[in-house]
Amino acid sequence: MAKKTKQTIEETLEALNKLYGVGSLMKGDGHISNIESVPHKTIGFNLASNIGGLPRGKLIQIEGNSHVGKTTFIGEAIASFQAQGDNVALSDYEYAFDKAYGVKLGIDMSSLYFSQMENAELGYEIIIDMIKSGNFTAIFIDSLNMMVSKERVEKGISDKSVAAEARVHDIALKKIKPMLSSYGVSLIGISQYRDNIGAMGAGNEKSLAGGNAWKFGADMRIKLSRLKTVK
Repeated sequence: MAKKTKQTIEETLEALNKLYGVGSLMKGDGHISNIESVPHKTIGFNLASNIGGLPRGKLIQIEGNSHVGKTTFIGEAIASFQAQGDNVALSDYEYAFDKAYGVKLGIDMSSLYFSQMENAELGYEIIIDMIKSGNFTAIFIDSLNMMVSKERVEKGISDKSVAAEARVHDIALKKIKPMLSSYGVSLIGISQYRDNIGAMGAGNEKSLAGGNAWKFGADMRIKLSRLKTVK
């Protein structure tokens, strides 16, 4: 019986790309590039990030308790992207954006685009369309806690809709995550901790709304906390 000749790696690469399409299997030196970043106004954060700021084309989650500076941090982040000449969009579910404070943080309000959708599904759909348009390089969501699923909106206040938002985030991020690097868009979501009622000292007493999709899918997670109150 004749011995089967083993393919070289180049022959295997050529065969698989012919079978599954060009780009199905590639060498890292021709495909993987260095991560570009946008410097934030907080110099300490830029140093701690190890890449000089907020990464482009990545999924970023900003988390923390209330009143720890999340709004200030994202406001300065928006201004930082705008300073690079980028078009920035804000998906606002809090309905509490302060224009005057935004201007103080350096935001150019005339070039900041707002989206206020009635449910999470529509919110993610317009985000997908903004990414595909190629006209935006940074999209902020404020906040993930306030993104309400269509199912929950249509039900009564007393009706239970277990894990509705978690399912929406999970499905949406599976579609969006591969698109971010392809289009060079950074998607930044803000989350606030909530108390786990009944934890009573056992396990984690804090959690993030919307399940674990953002937690596990994020390329960068930024935790903001208060060290002390300045009087």
